[in-house]
Amino acid sequence: MPKLTDAQGQPIVAASPESAGRFDRTVDAYLGARVDTRDRLGALLDADPSCVLGHCLDGYLHMLSSKREGFRHATDALARAESAAASGKDVTRRERSHLAALTAWSRGDLRGAAQSWDATLDESPRDIVALKVSQFVLSYLGESARMQETVERVLPAWDTTVPGYGFVLGCHAYALEEMGHYEGAEATGRRAIEINPKDIWAAHAVAHVTEMQGRLHDGLSWISSLTGQWAQCNNFTYHLRWHEALLHLDLERFGRVLELYDDEVRRQSSDEYLDVSNAVSLLWRLEQADVDVGTRWGELAELARGHVSDHALVFADLH
Repeated sequence: MPKLTDAQGQPIVAASPESAGRFDRTVDAYLGARVDTRDRLGALLDADPSCVLGHCLDGYLHMLSSKREGFRHATDALARAESAAASGKDVTRRERSHLAALTAWSRGDLRGAAQSWDATLDESPRDIVALKVSQFVLSYLGESARMQETVERVLPAWDTTVPGYGFVLGCHAYALEEMGHYEGAEATGRRAIEINPKDIWAAHAVAHVTEMQGRLHDGLSWISSLTGQWAQCNNFTYHLRWHEALLHLDLERFGRVLELYDDEVRRQSSDEYLDVSNAVSLLWRLEQADVDVGTRWGELAELARGHVSDHALVFADLH
């Protein structure tokens, strides 16, 4: 099997340069929260079932769903990844670190997974998949300082000549915001958007800053200026519209908040954990402001009944 690298120059086990290219396009879709991420991944694995990292990414995407069934699907993806690794001759330490991370995460060991991604980044500091999934896990663990340290540890290996640099800046911006370094977070997030206006995660980081600083009109202008860039994004778009609703809520524009709830936040009757969490937290806030939300709770209750035993993520359990 030829020795190949991904777009960032990191080693990858794949059957051909074409397969490596498919992996890169899948990763770009994942980083950009694109709705076609699964389609791209399916095309990769159909064409090249030997791609260990492709199977690991498959498992990660299932774990990101934070549903109990996601654990089962992730375990299946892990088995396929291990089979591909066993049949290949040139599996690298990078692949083995990802296998260890997926093994830990699929067993509910978030900190063990984070340790494996740390090892991955020590070996391959431009492994943007390890960086991104690590940020997800560390964020939900509340380990903001470690999240910032993880990004800053690999930053020296990145610059504008490396594909995906803007996405790394978006991760850095979010970590800085979570640590309360708002000025640096906003500057870094805006720089990421300059590089890639479609980077919804970087847009999200700056939206957080404006909310935390009480700059309500700045936040609304920021979101409004970028919504046209998110046509190809997945349900994370609804989370940004949730942020928009919170800003209107602070301005006591309750009618507009309800419009955003119906037209954007709950545009689809989805049972994805983030969609339900957006809706639950927004209705709760409205009721604290003595706003009548009508019968909107009923739909969420019906969906929640199907996931009361998931216990995949405390954040989702609480909502």
